[in-house]
Amino acid sequence: QSTWDRDACGVCFGAPGSCLVSCAGARDACAVCGGNNATCTDCAGVVRGNATFDICGVCTSDGSLAGRSCVVGCDGVLGSGVVWDCRRICGGSNAIDSCGLCFGPNSTTLQPDVHKDRCGVCFGGSRSAD
Repeated sequence: QSTWDRDACGVCFGAPGSCLVSCAGARDACAVCGGNNATCTDCAGVVRGNATFDICGVCTSDGSLAGRSCVVGCDGVLGSGVVWDCRRICGGSNAIDSCGLCFGPNSTTLQPDVHKDRCGVCFGGSRSAD
């Protein structure tokens, strides 16, 4: 049903001038007599706006969090995906190698797996070729 089929009172196919509802006060932007625009205001406070709450509970009109996480990154930004590295640097590039040790530009070990012996055993001594 389209709004073109309704009269001023919202009656479908109502006769012109048949609306007898009177309003002693002023109508708000939502056409509510004595209203305060609350019935047609979006979550951002904009009358007839298009902002809604997304899945994270954030009021948005541009879908800026679409497909993103609701987790706040270490940078304080919701959905940024920025995390702490193994040296507790927010957004850092240090990582854990296969021996379980932190390596990278801000670590004492610059390359991964430096603690593997020639047989590929972490902290192995290559004794008898492991």
